[in-house]
Amino acid sequence: AERRLPDMPAPQLLLLTHSLASLGGSHASMRRIVDCWLGMLDPRREAAPASLSADQVVKLGSILAPLLGDLSGEAALGCLTVIGTTLYEQAVKLSLASRENAQKLFSDPQGFGRWIEHERLLNRLRDTQYLESALAAQVAKEQSRGGSGCAAGSEADEARRSTSRDELGAAKRGRELSCTGSV
Repeated sequence: AERRLPDMPAPQLLLLTHSLASLGGSHASMRRIVDCWLGMLDPRREAAPASLSADQVVKLGSILAPLLGDLSGEAALGCLTVIGTTLYEQAVKLSLASRENAQKLFSDPQGFGRWIEHERLLNRLRDTQYLESALAAQVAKEQSRGGSGCAAGSEADEARRSTSRDELGAAKRGRELSCTGSV
């Protein structure tokens, strides 16, 4: 069965990982599963990345967090890096609950908080949360003024939200580029 791990669809592998996590990170089967995840999520690999949603990556992180201490140094570092990088890239796609779970995961100095760039990820998660709150407040304010919510108004609202997201994304990219030398 372990030979079939790389061919297993990512959502099923996530379920298997969750089911076998109680074996601990020192168990040979769990180490093979972790190695499989590292291969699937590695952004440098030539094949398409694992088809996990951003929320599922947080779930994987919460499953692997208690196992990090039992993994080899290389495997633990790989988990920190691959999951942290994936979440950084997909932060805007996280649900509120997953964003909060990711913040907890990467704030734990015994777990994912050991990742060298955990503060950068935490800042991005906070920025994303702030953006969503600001956009929701803006929409609520505009709806309270307009009241009717006709189709043309909805399209205009969506265009403004899209523009706001694009502007924030451009601002974040600019800030990231200016910060890369100091990280």
